[in-house]
Amino acid sequence: MQYNIKNKLYILTNILIVVYGVSLFIDWKVSRAIIEILLILWIITGDYKEKIQKIINNKITISFLLFLLLFLVGLLWTEDMRAGLHIIKYPMLYLIVPIIISMYRKEYIKWYKYALIGTLVFTGILTLLIQIGILDMGYNPDEAPFINRVYLGIMLVFAYGYFISEITFKLNMKNIFLFLFSLLMIYSVIISASRMALINIVIVSLLIVFYKYKFTIKIVFLTIILSIIISFLTYSYSNTVQHVVKQTINSINKFDFQEQIINKKHELRTSLNCRFEFWYYAYEIGNKYPILGAGTGDGILELEKLIGKEESNLLFKECNGSGSGQFNPHNLFIFMYMQFGLVGLLLLFYMLYIQLSVAIKSKYLPFIILVVVTITSMFSLSLLFTSMYFIPFYAFSMITMYLVSQEKKLND
Repeated sequence: MQYNIKNKLYILTNILIVVYGVSLFIDWKVSRAIIEILLILWIITGDYKEKIQKIINNKITISFLLFLLLFLVGLLWTEDMRAGLHIIKYPMLYLIVPIIISMYRKEYIKWYKYALIGTLVFTGILTLLIQIGILDMGYNPDEAPFINRVYLGIMLVFAYGYFISEITFKLNMKNIFLFLFSLLMIYSVIISASRMALINIVIVSLLIVFYKYKFTIKIVFLTIILSIIISFLTYSYSNTVQHVVKQTINSINKFDFQEQIINKKHELRTSLNCRFEFWYYAYEIGNKYPILGAGTGDGILELEKLIGKEESNLLFKECNGSGSGQFNPHNLFIFMYMQFGLVGLLLLFYMLYIQLSVAIKSKYLPFIILVVVTITSMFSLSLLFTSMYFIPFYAFSMITMYLVSQEKKLND
């Protein structure tokens, strides 16, 4: 009797994990609520020794837990405890990883994958229909169906990589649908006007080519020629891409460190130039506390000390750098240096090394694509900490891709 109850609770847990995957882009509060229910189920189902052993033996889970632990420990030397306690809820979403790895059932792994990919496709299609005017939901490009278009663009690039990497050289309905879905994801990314997503489309395409066909002179030459042709056609026929390219070139030409940052000529600020300003200020804050950083949540407080409260408020107003109630420099490496110094940077590099090495060893291309896309995006986004939507997506995707890759190894 007791076994049957426990077994049903494990089944309920796995069903909730699938629901979690489906609800990724609905509302982060839904994700948090499901995690809270899963934590209760984790506690009442017992088997603690077995669960903890599974967690300890999984490198990816440990990397996420170390990342979470750093933010918790960072509260010890933070000056603005209120801000620190407010933003700690973001990395707490990584708890989904140890829950899944210690309670998953093999027969549900495929459903985790279906939930993840299905949600990405649905959100991509919905975004597309709204952007081209077929649906009207009071569209805001910075809040594309349920999530900021920049983060959504990164996720859709992963979906594109997943579909295109699964295509084989057989003419059948499966490959036709995979190809059509990959084109849909590319088109959704292009009209999202996200610089980072467009760059990642190129990176993922090159990665797939070199992974599948090996790194030879012939492949390199053909890839370069094909990339030039595709880039030319995309630029020629897409007003969005033309706008992004011209805006980027204009911003780079317009940037003057002395005038914009030292002499405070705010009229020089553009979307891209604001990032340069963020990076500089965050780097200066990190230099004040090079070993342990300013602490969890002290970004805004330290920025006000550095440039003054009035200048800080103006910066956030014109450049939108105070997302998630903190100073977001739009670069995860600089963000970690600002918050946790060299210790934080080393831990971040360790986390990325573990995840990338596990992905490469798995030889499962979608898994590798997920990690690579995330790493490249870190140079322009603080995405592993400042987005209540990307965090659950990345955590769920990472553990799902890991479990799928392990299943494929066993089946092969």
